[in-house]
Amino acid sequence: MMAASAGILTATSLVACHGEVACPAIAAAPFLTVHISADLAATLNSGSVTATACQDAGCHGGPLALADEQASGSASVPGKVGRIGMGSLRETPIDLTVSAQDLQGQHLGDYRLQFAPRISYPWGSSCPRVVTAEVSWDRSGLHPSMP
Repeated sequence: MMAASAGILTATSLVACHGEVACPAIAAAPFLTVHISADLAATLNSGSVTATACQDAGCHGGPLALADEQASGSASVPGKVGRIGMGSLRETPIDLTVSAQDLQGQHLGDYRLQFAPRISYPWGSSCPRVVTAEVSWDRSGLHPSMP
């Protein structure tokens, strides 16, 4: 299950996409990823975090299972990460609502963000695009994650 939420590749062979260009026959899993800063994660009742993401009139979400996120760069304490299975991701905006309780059971409110998924061509413009959706949540709120 954890492997599936980490962005599973569906195959590892190369296929010709357009003409003579060889493109990997892989696809990113359609997840919206929520990265939670270490300082905020330390104050959350991790079992209380819920998230709902709506795109093109379809909504997905519910309780957000959190996992430890690997520390990177100068961060010595890892934060948490949760993923919402979206079914599919498109270029259209996503409306995200996240809520949680602190360790004392106090509701922290609803955090909302509308953002556009990122489109990239990691294997070149002749190969299929990849649509990703990531946000960061810290004490100041939700923010689109930057590449």
